[in-house]
Amino acid sequence: MVYDITNPAALELAPVTVPMTDPYDLIVDGQRMIVSTKTDFQIFDVSQLPQIRKIGTIGK
Repeated sequence: MVYDITNPAALELAPVTVPMTDPYDLIVDGQRMIVSTKTDFQIFDVSQLPQIRKIGTIGK
C-alpha cells in the first residue's frame, strides 16, 4: 500500500500498487525508494507519483 502524505494529519491511500514479495523495510531517499525483502533489495523510481517504476535489484 502507498499513502499520500501531502497532508500528514489526513493520510490517504493512493491508487498505487507495488508488486513485491515479503517486504521487510523501506527507505525513501529523494526520488528513490529502496525496499528490503527476504532475498534482495529492490530499487524503485518514485519521482513521478503515483507511478512507481522498478529500476533495479541487488541480491542479499
